Amino acid sequence: MESPLIYVMILLLNVFEFSSGTVYNKREKENHFACSSEEVSTDNQIIKLFLSMDSLKVYCFFRSKNQDTSRALLSVFTSGGLAPKLIISNSTYQDYFQFNLSLFNNRALWFIDIPRESITVNTDIAAVEEWKIKVTMHGGLNIYDTEGTLLDLVREPILQWTLGSEISNSQLQTVFPHVIDIKVAKCPCANDVALFGFILNSTFNGLTRYTKSGRFLDNIFTLYYDHLGFIHKLTPERFDTDTSSSGSGTSSTVFGMPPDLGFDTALAPQYLSPNEMIFFAYVPLNESKTKIYKRKFKNIHVGKVINYRRNGIAYIKKLLVHTNGPLGFQSSVIAELIEPFGVDKFDDSASVDGDLTISYTGNTFYHIEITSPGLYAQFSGADIEKTVVRPGYSSFMITEIIDIKNVLSMATMPDKIKSPLKFPEKSWFLFSLGSTKGRNWTINLKPCNYWVQQDEREIVSLNAVKYLDVGNKENYELKLIPNTRGMKLLQVPPVIVAVGNPALLEVKMEGYFDVTDSYHVNAHVASKFFHKGSTSLAVIMWEGSTSCSVTTMLPIMKSSCSYLKTLHHIPGRQIPPADWISGVHKDSQGFNMIKTLPINYRPPSNMGISIPLTDNIYHADPSKPRPRSLFHKSKVTGIFKQCTNVSSREMCNCTEHQKFSHAVAFSDCKEKVHRFKFPVTQYPVALEIFTESEKFSVEPPYLVTMTEVNMRQNWQLKHNMPENVKKMKDYLEPLLKTPVYNPLGLNISIMGSELFHFKVSVVPGVSFCNLEEEFQIYVDEVPLPFPGHILIAVATSVILGGLFFVAFIFRLRNIHPLRAFQRYVRGNIANPSTMSISS
Repeated sequence: MESPLIYVMILLLNVFEFSSGTVYNKREKENHFACSSEEVSTDNQIIKLFLSMDSLKVYCFFRSKNQDTSRALLSVFTSGGLAPKLIISNSTYQDYFQFNLSLFNNRALWFIDIPRESITVNTDIAAVEEWKIKVTMHGGLNIYDTEGTLLDLVREPILQWTLGSEISNSQLQTVFPHVIDIKVAKCPCANDVALFGFILNSTFNGLTRYTKSGRFLDNIFTLYYDHLGFIHKLTPERFDTDTSSSGSGTSSTVFGMPPDLGFDTALAPQYLSPNEMIFFAYVPLNESKTKIYKRKFKNIHVGKVINYRRNGIAYIKKLLVHTNGPLGFQSSVIAELIEPFGVDKFDDSASVDGDLTISYTGNTFYHIEITSPGLYAQFSGADIEKTVVRPGYSSFMITEIIDIKNVLSMATMPDKIKSPLKFPEKSWFLFSLGSTKGRNWTINLKPCNYWVQQDEREIVSLNAVKYLDVGNKENYELKLIPNTRGMKLLQVPPVIVAVGNPALLEVKMEGYFDVTDSYHVNAHVASKFFHKGSTSLAVIMWEGSTSCSVTTMLPIMKSSCSYLKTLHHIPGRQIPPADWISGVHKDSQGFNMIKTLPINYRPPSNMGISIPLTDNIYHADPSKPRPRSLFHKSKVTGIFKQCTNVSSREMCNCTEHQKFSHAVAFSDCKEKVHRFKFPVTQYPVALEIFTESEKFSVEPPYLVTMTEVNMRQNWQLKHNMPENVKKMKDYLEPLLKTPVYNPLGLNISIMGSELFHFKVSVVPGVSFCNLEEEFQIYVDEVPLPFPGHILIAVATSVILGGLFFVAFIFRLRNIHPLRAFQRYVRGNIANPSTMSISS
């Protein structure tokens, strides 16, 4: 058998959509933003943006019920100075950008232009997590937000592959008749990208022996789950996903309408209370035993709802199976009324305006007679399988028409009937839940009964990732808002929490109902040991309907380092970015506080200024000579990094981020540093730790070590050392084989000249993160080093002393050098030399 052919395509699945806002399961979402990278209006509620090497341009429209309403609301927003903001985040990054307050080109849209460097400085090809975005704005008491994704087209590896030549849409359509299967492999980090493979028959003779599967109408399809768990159906010709304006996140487009779990029979309702009814399923007395099961309620119906086509919804709470009567009704369900059921009016049945007398016939059936005079009130053949209902009494389902005034019926609770009954006009109702002309009721899934609201202070997803460093705590909060539409609520927590690895983290749960019957869930998570790992924290809404798009939240708790936790040196003097670019920032005394380093600069060593020994080169340019390379040791040291194997600085491809970075890895690109005037005395080394949610000053137990990366020595640190710090210092220094310092009150004094490049590291054991920071100080206007001052002073003293001694001798011997010189000059003038020339 010949193997099938495989066509593989790289797809940018910009049709895949998800709805994972702050409030889940909420269907009403008439006002939203429609945003794209193109200046073209779109009605999609899900935003798909793509980041290239150029800046990210975003155009946002405000969508409402119609265009006029959108323009009116937009005018209100702009006149009030309101504009949305764009939030970009993933598990390692979060930032927001404000749209321009003025409308773009006086059109009904907002615009923002974000440089790529403001989002990411990386351009290397790597499998990185896709960003989530949210466009949000607060207007009065309303919050408008729309979510989507941002994909980096530059770094995504799959998009850089070349599988073959591109084919047009028309060429692709010629392949469709030969497709026998579809395979999809999604990118694990960026689910908006996938490999889409067509498996073709080897003969290209078309397709035979395929049938429909379940509720799918397509012969060939595959299902695709995106990174938030939403489902999509892919066929050779189209992609189906939930594009409803409700933003509910359901998959009705994929699977069709929810199934009807009803069965073909009539239902006889009876009131138990104003808010509760019991529905009896009718089984004709002559029904075959092999078909009785088709006319009975079953366990699967519990938790579902009965929907009446006219109007009426009842939530099924309990199943009853009748083995000893009543005859004709072998099962029933007790249901809670969500919406009242509609009853027949005179136009539906002329009998509703009559007085009724009900009596037992002596043989299973009950006789119902209209006792009202005249022909105004009467029965008809359309009343078969309708039910006479009076609260507080048994109900009676009409099974046979005798004449226009008399019918036979079956009682739902015959044991309660002790004597003939009289139902005056207007005291009873006629319910039409029969099946003679087609069933007019259905049993469906319970509508979504809870909205899930997450913490509004941050952008989060269904599967949020939380990092816990050593000794840290994290809170995870949810609010379940009931959407019961009349259903009773039990004061029982509607959620359960399951911890995947309870030995890793300590999890304490708290929950309470507020005055609006909303349930608040607070999970307090703390690390137990110095042990890395991760665990899931499943928050399951056990009372949530399967109609809800979200019934389980699955945050991942990682006992690990957060990629956003970093150590920062806070300079003692702040210099604006514009001055860093120009290279000039003067203090009150005119001293320029920025030093532009010479080309191919290397700092001095302990052997002298002209003998650099470090391998780090600053402000590198391979096309220019290296200064200070006279000695052999200086010639054999100094290695390019970014500028390796290139011939000019332009070819080093240094980014602006690298030019201003303090990292020694980017020393080739470093051009400008902080400049200080000698001497540098007790300069405070201020350190702060930044996380995704806060920043704080570094203090014990975060002890630090500090080195100079170019092996320079003319510097000294001072710090406070209370008893607890001394104990930790004495313990750590033998292990680390380097001095350990208290970061609180740490200061540095520098006795040398030119560039000092320091590296500060937090000691291990207090964080899962490798917290390091680097900073540079350039010391200028330094006096001559030893022994220059002494040599100059000695030489000056010797010269001055010699001059005084000679003057003393001349005075002692009565020698006047000036007079002798004057006599010499006059003598030369008085006796000029003569010359004769003979022929």
